[in-house]
Amino acid sequence: MDKIRKLLALADKNSGASENEMMTAMAMAQALMRRHHLSRSHVQRYTTQHHPVLS
Repeated sequence: MDKIRKLLALADKNSGASENEMMTAMAMAQALMRRHHLSRSHVQRYTTQHHPVLS
């Protein structure tokens, strides 16, 4: 879950990453979420519960 969270953070337009890096990070996050049957809400809920400072 942490890997997905980090990839989504990198995919954010405010991350400072290049457009190509953001697109690649989003594609990787989506692939991992599909593989593990997770949604963005699952990741957000995990982040809120386990990393409250980051949410």
